[in-house]
Amino acid sequence: MKLARNDYKYDCELTLDLDDSLTLEGSTVKFRQVMFNLLSNAIYAVKEKQSDDKLCISITSKLAADGDIEIVFLDNGIGIESERIDEIFKTLLLINLKV
Repeated sequence: MKLARNDYKYDCELTLDLDDSLTLEGSTVKFRQVMFNLLSNAIYAVKEKQSDDKLCISITSKLAADGDIEIVFLDNGIGIESERIDEIFKTLLLINLKV
């Protein structure tokens, strides 16, 4: 998979483990925006590591014990500072922007 952000291009190892039986109800546009933001953040995070690491992203979905759909998105970037964890649920937060 090839991902591009501005002038940067990355090879990406993408691992998907998605439960095809799950159905999301809601805005497809908003869901796609969330996924795009997560991918953008992953690209930025790997760039910030200033290493030659290949971008690795893993996305899984499953039905949680409480009946909700759980989507887990993992990447090998720099991570998020603990003091900013509460900010990740603000509308359209990208980790490279100051809030």
